[in-house]
Amino acid sequence: MKKLVLVMVLLMVLLAACGSSSKVDPAEVEQACLEAGGIYVEEYVECEQISEQTCTDMEGTFDECGSPCRHEPDDVVCVAMCVPLCTFDAAGR
Repeated sequence: MKKLVLVMVLLMVLLAACGSSSKVDPAEVEQACLEAGGIYVEEYVECEQISEQTCTDMEGTFDECGSPCRHEPDDVVCVAMCVPLCTFDAAGR
């Protein structure tokens, strides 16, 4: 019986942790991005040209090799280069 209760408690904690995605305020992301020397992309709430550590500190998701054409239609000719970027789950989006 104790094992069942323990398993249920652990399951509840795990589900709570997975379901609690905190959304960020785009204005706060913009300020932090610019302060870190990054380039803020307002339409997509992204910060380009910052380090992985800075992105982690800002609670974003880092992509070390994002496409510079990631928001363009597929038929656009794009240069083959990487853009380090940090994306966020923004409130109201």
